[in-house]
Amino acid sequence: MFNDTTLLLDLDGVSVVRVERLADGTRRVHLATADDRARACPACGVFATRVKGSAVIRPRDLPYGERGLEFHRHKRRWWCREAGCPRRSFTEQIPQIPAGARITMRLRGAAGRRIRDAASTVIQAARDLRLSWPTVMDAFRAAHEVTEAPLQSARCTVITCSRSATSRVTGTPSAAAMANRVSTVGLPVLCSRCDSVCLASPACRANSARDRPRCSLRKRT
Repeated sequence: MFNDTTLLLDLDGVSVVRVERLADGTRRVHLATADDRARACPACGVFATRVKGSAVIRPRDLPYGERGLEFHRHKRRWWCREAGCPRRSFTEQIPQIPAGARITMRLRGAAGRRIRDAASTVIQAARDLRLSWPTVMDAFRAAHEVTEAPLQSARCTVITCSRSATSRVTGTPSAAAMANRVSTVGLPVLCSRCDSVCLASPACRANSARDRPRCSLRKRT
């Protein structure tokens, strides 16, 4: 069943059957499988034709609105009638909600990107998305493995303007973590006072000393 509510939800492989509003304001969304490939046996790939039973799971998804959504996904169990298949029965599964998953794959991906791209801490991402610490950490490891690839060679890697300016650039632990994070990807760091690219590190040989930008607010020694 494809309708406007299914389009609004935008979760691949399922369709919205109906939506209920509970006493506390939470919206309960009933989902049905909308992908025919879900009835293919995961062992032999043959499409099943005989239903064994049904089941209801409640996977969690991205926050939507102030009240949030509660998913009730109705899926079927199928008999595999292929003679040579070792698996006699199986349950429907789709890429966004694999078998045994308690959260959708897009929620898991969003949790990993919050740490990888937005420099959020694991505990903060867990609080924002209402997930457990191990779940968010596993999502970050998965996101890191996907994007882990050799970087292009950079001309220089700079962390701070000078040893004496370290406390000004990295005034808080979170800022220090950001500086370490930036240094690992080979990007220059901007001075916190003059917003110019810092080239004052002895490791940087890209420019001569006279060409390096100098912050007018830096204490002269």
